[in-house]
Amino acid sequence: MSQTPTTGPVAPTTPIAPTTLPAPAPIPVLAGAVPLPGEGQWQTVVTVDGAPAVRVAELRPDSQHTSFLAGVLWIDPNLVRGQLQPGYLDPGGTWQAADSIVTSLQSSVVAAFNAGFRLSSSHGGYYSEGRTVAPLQDGAASLVLDTNGTATVGSWNQEVHLGPNVASVRQNLAMLVDNGQVNPSCATGGSVWGATIGNAAYIDRSAFGVTADGGEVYVGGPALSVCTLGAILQSAGVVRGMELDINPDWVSGVYFHDTPGAPPQGFRLYPTQKVPPSHYLSPSSRDWYGWYARR
Repeated sequence: MSQTPTTGPVAPTTPIAPTTLPAPAPIPVLAGAVPLPGEGQWQTVVTVDGAPAVRVAELRPDSQHTSFLAGVLWIDPNLVRGQLQPGYLDPGGTWQAADSIVTSLQSSVVAAFNAGFRLSSSHGGYYSEGRTVAPLQDGAASLVLDTNGTATVGSWNQEVHLGPNVASVRQNLAMLVDNGQVNPSCATGGSVWGATIGNAAYIDRSAFGVTADGGEVYVGGPALSVCTLGAILQSAGVVRGMELDINPDWVSGVYFHDTPGAPPQGFRLYPTQKVPPSHYLSPSSRDWYGWYARR
């Protein structure tokens, strides 16, 4: 005679923790200087499924500009995906991606920041959604997002190439950090690195790069030269990085906290940042990057 098998109590399932990158090392501060409270230390500002997804740190840019603080944003690509968002003037045209953080994206957005120069001044091209707006230039510094929303940076057709996995390519100038070393031409100024307001060497600048383990790093701040911008990327562990935009009207790093039933609350990356976080909640005339939680 057969018996009906019996089943004991079902054990509760334990949620599988998401794969995450190890915490980045603190950023070295000015040699020989007494650190400000918390200077160079990473603070988690956004979590996804309980894991640190976005961290920020502040530090003084150099020994001559000690009254200023630059901000550094670190993103874990295992938890966050990137999206190149068009501006309604640059590149213009009609796109699937929005030119602002529309309502459907507001609960998942964790960060946003400016892209590069105007395309006419970038010495590079623009590719997204299978379309080339401006031709991609060999050797140009390129921020490449794959179809999964993971970023890398490299010189075009040398370290990075167009392939079926590529969702977007935004080029701007030459590589600022490559193989972990700052470009030795960083002090040359002029058209190599872009014109600033009043031709000032030290001004608001921004950059983006990737670390050896795939961490994604944005830097924005005041009183930065091209060389000090590169040095901050390098000190944050970036092995390949590029300058993005310059001048106070355009440099803008933001992280967001979800506010159910209302637009997300945005926070400036550095204290003197001119562009408000609300900039990204309205249509932008120029392209930018949005970063969204993987849920």
